[in-house]
Amino acid sequence: HIHGADLLVRVLGGSEPRIPAHRVVLAARSKVLRDVLSGARTAEAKVQGGSTTIRFALAKDKSSAARSSSSASRYPAPWAHPSRLTISGAHPLSVLILLTYLYTDTLIAVWDWRVASCTALKAPFEKLKVRPAAVKAELLAMANALELGEVERAMEGAFKREVKGTLGVHFCAVFEEVCTPTILVTNAK
Repeated sequence: HIHGADLLVRVLGGSEPRIPAHRVVLAARSKVLRDVLSGARTAEAKVQGGSTTIRFALAKDKSSAARSSSSASRYPAPWAHPSRLTISGAHPLSVLILLTYLYTDTLIAVWDWRVASCTALKAPFEKLKVRPAAVKAELLAMANALELGEVERAMEGAFKREVKGTLGVHFCAVFEEVCTPTILVTNAK
């Protein structure tokens, strides 16, 4: 898989794209996604103004039983058999914008009228069967479900707002969690 991706994000419905991703990035950016990727829970949110519900779930790995027991398959590279995160109820463009934010702290504001009214984008939006207002509603629902407060704040108005960068803070927290030595105390009698 591309660049060592150990996760495939599958957007259910329509063309059902499979987008390579990295579990550590998604888990570092959202505690909710960390829980979803660990299999501890699913996450969902209702899209405002509609009856659509967006769901995030870790797909069950059906192929693990079929793998051989050789040493290469007992300790495979993480990208050899990537996990699958399924997202249903959202347009693939909304999911791509969410993933772009998770990786870069950049929010692509296709709902901003200055972007949405651009004549060069009308044909691609029509081809993708996407409405910028629907993308905004889906992103707000996903940000709410994943507890991404900075995204919600950046989307409050009709215009693009800068998102407060949290990428560095989130990765420092992961680094500290992984690299902080655990001190074991034993009770000697």
